[in-house]
Amino acid sequence: MDKLSLEEAGFTNVVSVPNGAPDKVNNGPLPEHSTDKAFEYVWNCWEELQQASCILLGTDNDLPGHALAEELARRLGRERCLRINWTIDTDHNPSHSMENSDRCVMHKDANDVLVQEGPEALKWCVRNPQPLPLEGPYRVHKKIRRGIRQPARESATKA
Repeated sequence: MDKLSLEEAGFTNVVSVPNGAPDKVNNGPLPEHSTDKAFEYVWNCWEELQQASCILLGTDNDLPGHALAEELARRLGRERCLRINWTIDTDHNPSHSMENSDRCVMHKDANDVLVQEGPEALKWCVRNPQPLPLEGPYRVHKKIRRGIRQPARESATKA
């Protein structure tokens, strides 16, 4: 339903996850592509995904949705992933979301925003994603002004 809700709001370059969300984040190393069956859909589209400089993750606003966003970011590269926040101001003024938390409503997903708040609120959520927290050392680069974060090279971090 979320993919259809986003299409209803005018976003057509949207994909849906076929297997649902994991219960929790796997903190171990990533499995080899050939054995990563739960995320086989990512590896099947790897060449196309590599062409994207920025990927918006619009997962559900629950624990499995957060785990899915984290697992996708681990595979896609967190430096190019942004997370869509499904929170809307109760005065139906999404441009002020999160400024006054007692007036904000946290929605579960895109369909919930569309049904409860309408297509304009859903558009605002998609157009105002939040960066994922980065781990490790990162070098500030001119591309950061364009929304792309670049990890520091290992040799530069050993100094």
